This record gives sequence, structure tokens and C-alpha cells, in this order.
Amino acid sequence: MKKKVVALGLALSLAVSTVGCGKKYVDISTYKGLEVEYQSAGTEVTDKDIYSVYWSELANYAVEVEDKNYQAKEWDKVNIDYKGIKDGEAFEGGTAQGYDLTLNSGTFIPGFEEGLIGAKIGEKKDLELTFPENYSSADLAGQAVVFEVKVNKIYTLPEITDEFVSENLEGYTTAKEYMDGVKKDIEKEKEEEEAYQKRSAVWDSVIENVEVIEYPKDELEEMLTQVKEDQISYLQYYYGVTVEEYLKETGTTQEEYDKKMEENAKDALKGQLMIKEIARREKISVTDEEVEEYAKTYLEAYNVTTLEELYEQVDEEKFRKSLLQDEVLDFVVDNSNMVVAK
Repeated sequence: MKKKVVALGLALSLAVSTVGCGKKYVDISTYKGLEVEYQSAGTEVTDKDIYSVYWSELANYAVEVEDKNYQAKEWDKVNIDYKGIKDGEAFEGGTAQGYDLTLNSGTFIPGFEEGLIGAKIGEKKDLELTFPENYSSADLAGQAVVFEVKVNKIYTLPEITDEFVSENLEGYTTAKEYMDGVKKDIEKEKEEEEAYQKRSAVWDSVIENVEVIEYPKDELEEMLTQVKEDQISYLQYYYGVTVEEYLKETGTTQEEYDKKMEENAKDALKGQLMIKEIARREKISVTDEEVEEYAKTYLEAYNVTTLEELYEQVDEEKFRKSLLQDEVLDFVVDNSNMVVAK
């Protein structure tokens, strides 16, 4: 196996089943006026966000510093060897050679990157640091250590001028245009992530208030087929194994596997019935024009240029149902007290 399989995964598609209009399949006790906690990284664009994009997009243009007296500054990338020492001995996972680190990226524990600002090529530094109390490793949390670090190389980003941008970055002609574009893209990503976290949180809150009266038989069978197909793709994509190989590797019986698939199918269909019921109660719907605009946002992801090409890969109805789901969850968000989790 390419990776050790530790849990039964499931990747569901965007589809929301179409069920009969006249019969009520779920009862929802509450979906408005809820107090919902959600995870938030904030929507403010920081220098860290911007330089992360710069290093991603401009890495091929980065310049290796030749001046031995040059002192590394914020947002430079340093190539380093390091060894972490605790109680006089190197600790597991604390040693590496030739590691590329962008200073001020927040990749390492507090004090590590700051301690390398001002360092020169070939310089060796001993960084006396303390791991955060909430660090993931219990052996290191709150512990004092010393990192022995050697700076091998320093790289700097190119100066972003109008000339550089017009000659090298397609779609832009000035430095301001490029930098404003980067910020706008980050803002959009952060806003989309914020919306996703809110929708995910209200989904979890409302689903607890949903009671299934009856699972529509045809839709449940359809969902079970879909779940099994998605599971096959999941195992193949992430682990490179078949279902049979998965069962053998994890010691799972066919009966246990089938039961899990049925549970997953019921959970998925329960959520879809929930969305449909709220949409019915609140008279929420989406137009053909809205679906078309929504689908267009997926053109790049599917590497196509027209909706016709896109619909050859993904059923148009899936976009309609996915958009309806977003509209319903946004309605619940707007009618809930959303609180950022501490």
C-alpha cells in the first residue's frame, strides 16, 4: 500500500437527490436563532499572506545572494542545517539539512525565524528557545531547547517594478496592478474560507435537530451506489488500493464495510433532505442564470473554457443542487448568532 489506511474515508460529490414534493421525509425542530461557534482565521490580509504568494509565484525569479556580508531580512528565504538539542541530546524530528525557510513565515516555533534575521551566509547560531505549552508533542511542549543552526544560502525576491512585471508576469503591466491583484485574490480566498467555515458550523448544528421520518427508498439506493463509487475512487486516489485490499489491510469484514457504507449513505441523504426541507419552508430557490454563473467559477478547476465542456464532466444539476445548498446554509448563517471559537 502507498499509505497506511487508518480510517474509513468518504468523499461525497456535490449531488443533492431530488425527492418527491408531496411527502415529508424529515422533521427539523430548530434551524433559526441558533448560537453557533465556528473556526475563523480572519479575513484581514497580512504581510505573511502576501509574501507567501510572492514566494509561490516568483520563486523562479528569486536571486541567490553572493555578498557574504549581506544580512538576512524579513521575507528572505534561507537554506539552513539545524539540530534541536534537549537536555544535551538531539530530539526526534528536530534535525534537518538543506531546509529552505522563509523568515517571518511562522513555520517554526516563536523565536526561531526571528533569531535568523540579520544572519550572514555561513554563519552558525545557537538559538535558545522554548516550545509553546500547547505544542502538539507532549515531550516538547513547554520545554527549553537549543537549536544549532547554520545558514548555507540566502535568497531574496526580485524587486517588483513596472518593468519586471510587464516583462515576466502575464496579465499585468505595472507593479501596483500585480500587487493589488495579489491582495484581491487573497481577500477573496479568505472570504470564501470564512463562508465555508460558517456553513460547515451551521450544518453541524442544524443536523442535530433533524429527525428522519422515512428515507425515500429510491434515493437511498441511489445514494448508496454513489457512496460506494466515491469510496472506491477515494481509496484508489489517496492510497492506491482496491476495496478488497483495504479490507485485508485493515482487518475489516465485508459485512462491516457494507454497514459503514449504508451508514454513510443515510448520513449524506439526511443532510440533503434537511437542505430541501429548509428550502421548501423558506421558499429558497435558484435561477438558471445563477446556476450558470456559479458553474462558471469551476471552469478553471476542470481545465475547460466553456460550460458545455464542463457539463460533459459534471452534470449541470449537481451545480444547481450545490448552489441551493450554499443558499440555504447562508440563510441559516444570517439567521444565527455566529460566534468565533476561542
